[in-house]
Amino acid sequence: MRNLVIRYAVFVTGLYFLSLGVVCIVKSTLGTTPISSINYVLSLNTPLTLGTATFLLNMLLILGQFALIKGRSTRKDVVEILLQIPFSFAFGAFIDFNMWMCRGIEISNYWYALAMLCVGCMSQAIGVVLELKPNVAIMSAEGFVK
Repeated sequence: MRNLVIRYAVFVTGLYFLSLGVVCIVKSTLGTTPISSINYVLSLNTPLTLGTATFLLNMLLILGQFALIKGRSTRKDVVEILLQIPFSFAFGAFIDFNMWMCRGIEISNYWYALAMLCVGCMSQAIGVVLELKPNVAIMSAEGFVK
């Protein structure tokens, strides 16, 4: 049981680093990752925050997974998909928290933008490793592709 708790803690830590990477890349003003582009545009053109838009898109991907497995799902498939809901919520909350923490960051030149982009990429790389290594759950984008 202790091992499982540690694995989930590592997974959630990975989600935090992923969210920090998303925020750093957005703050770099050099664009955003493909998976976050729709969320980012929604956050710019609606009252939704980036974290809320990310959560809503993840919910659409979860619904898409249910549509794809309709009629041939196992209990394990359903549990795996339902487990994505709380993690999607946490991921969105982490994004909003990091956006709030970085609210004062303004990029003044291209070199600072490149540095922020590199920090974001490094943070996402760490997050991906910490998300995949414990092998406890997957996020909705990966689940949709799977």
